[in-house]
Amino acid sequence: MASSSKQGASGLPGRPKGPLPLRRFTTPFAQQTPKPLPHPTLKQASHPVYMLKWENLKAILEKRFPGYTFSERRVNDRYRFDIPEDLTQEDLDEIAKATDERLKMPARRSQSPE
Repeated sequence: MASSSKQGASGLPGRPKGPLPLRRFTTPFAQQTPKPLPHPTLKQASHPVYMLKWENLKAILEKRFPGYTFSERRVNDRYRFDIPEDLTQEDLDEIAKATDERLKMPARRSQSPE
């Protein structure tokens, strides 16, 4: 009794006739080297608003990360901004120097009831 189903080159039903495609050898995912990203991943950072004008912080960030633009975002009395890498201690020191002393509250002197 002859089979009425068509068989391909592999002898399996439904397989197209002709040579089988060549198998590509792949590397396991764990062994693949990561490809560098075209743009660095940005990290969200924040700094307290207290005694710091946005213009001063923005100037420091633009000097530290040329080519990036920063827009003012405030959340819970903190400036929020996206940066390509963490700020160093030197960056934080420069930001501390940029605080506006005029915004500082004057120290209160305790007065005794005497």
